[in-house]
Amino acid sequence: MARARPDTDLPRTLDDFRLWHQRQPATWEFIEGMPRMMAPGSLRHTLVKTNLAAALNVALRGRPCLVLADGAIVEVASSSLIPDIVVTCAEVDLAQPRVEEPLVVVEIASPSSERDDLGHELDLYLRHPAVRHYLFVSQEERRLLHHERRADGDGHFLATIRTEGELVLDPPGITISLADIWSNVPLPA
Repeated sequence: MARARPDTDLPRTLDDFRLWHQRQPATWEFIEGMPRMMAPGSLRHTLVKTNLAAALNVALRGRPCLVLADGAIVEVASSSLIPDIVVTCAEVDLAQPRVEEPLVVVEIASPSSERDDLGHELDLYLRHPAVRHYLFVSQEERRLLHHERRADGDGHFLATIRTEGELVLDPPGITISLADIWSNVPLPA
């Protein structure tokens, strides 16, 4: 993920970033006061994301929830993040790119972003009061890291690694097969 040069005329606040980002031909995130250009994903990354978004859509059929792949913005702690997939069951304003109540946030592992996805960005996502599930999905092996907000209300998360079987996301009260995530995805030997 490219970082913007500090000596250029770049935004320093989230409000300035929102205006600046609208004029950019590339997609950027704003993390802790620094714009970062997002790199396009590999075809393997895209296939895993497509499979997971489809599985979520099927599981959520009949519920007042949206699965948003690519482009939905989650803002927290003066940062602006664009996860691979966001699930929300709250009303959204389709005229703006921000999701105010992200229930599930998904990042597909990429070599260029893995450190950020499991570092600064993970910390930021877990601070958002609406996020109940953060999924970090490998594109190189059948492995998913699930951070789930505990139901006891203390704000702590339980992290589990899943490699097979089913994934339960409650709320919103759905189950998806992990095999569906990597369906037709050739994994490295």
